Amino acid sequence: MLIILAGLPGTGKTTVARALAARIGAAHVRVDTIEQGIKSAEPHRDVGATGYVIAYRIAADNLRAGLTVVADCVNASGVSQAAWTEVADEASHPHLYVEVVCSDENEHRRRVEGRVSDIAGHRPLRGRISQSRVPE
Repeated sequence: MLIILAGLPGTGKTTVARALAARIGAAHVRVDTIEQGIKSAEPHRDVGATGYVIAYRIAADNLRAGLTVVADCVNASGVSQAAWTEVADEASHPHLYVEVVCSDENEHRRRVEGRVSDIAGHRPLRGRISQSRVPE
């Protein structure tokens, strides 16, 4: 199964993804980690969609190996949502799309303004505070 956790920066996606992956023995595919790896290798490169494309391929490999995958990403566009669905379909696995939301606007603002990355060299997105839904 492919479980896609999506939502605005600071909502708790990575915290949930790590806990879920550990609990069910799944692979955790984190787009932020992939994007930072690209930036570290090529500091002046605009990453664009590359991090997502690599994440799709890593997720597909893990699905084909029989693992459950927890994908951790903002996933704000219909294009990326469709791509995750395609990954699951091509690997003949079901998928579940979960939008992670921090329903307390003050708490969300505190998280976003105080973010410290656990990825070496990564500067986390500060993101918008509005809890408007991620586009479908």
